[in-house]
Amino acid sequence: MHIDEWVPIRGPLQGQFENTPLLHVSRRGQILSGRHEQILVVDDEVVILSMMQQRLRKMGYRVITRADSISAMEVFQADPQKFDLVITDHTMPALQGADLAEKVGDLRPEIPVILVTGLSPSPDLVRSRYASRRAVLQKPIDFVQLSHKMREFLDQPAKPSEPGR
Repeated sequence: MHIDEWVPIRGPLQGQFENTPLLHVSRRGQILSGRHEQILVVDDEVVILSMMQQRLRKMGYRVITRADSISAMEVFQADPQKFDLVITDHTMPALQGADLAEKVGDLRPEIPVILVTGLSPSPDLVRSRYASRRAVLQKPIDFVQLSHKMREFLDQPAKPSEPGR
């Protein structure tokens, strides 16, 4: 995904570009900031979970973490409207990330879920009833890519034709 922004030219260059009132700035390689959205992050590796929490908070998100998918499902079931997005590891004991994504979708079809995995090939979510609100990213996590995918989901609510609407 490519995000561009047009910004006004100000300062010493302002008068030199009479026919070009805007400067093109590419944001392709930048981490995009959050807007205090609530994110549920699930990973059975505590070190990765802690790192994800720290990075996402620095990016401007509020983060709740769970180290197992069963506990994550319980916290989500308690208040499904509390969360704006879910990020989950795929390979976990008890309930795989793709299965967690389906169960979360059964409660709130429009919520975006980003599955992170080290598997190759990646799990295929195309058959999911909620495929339009799902994404798979490879480990190690590229936070630029993650931030762009998060903003893509969070800035574009589910369309009326999508599940849950």
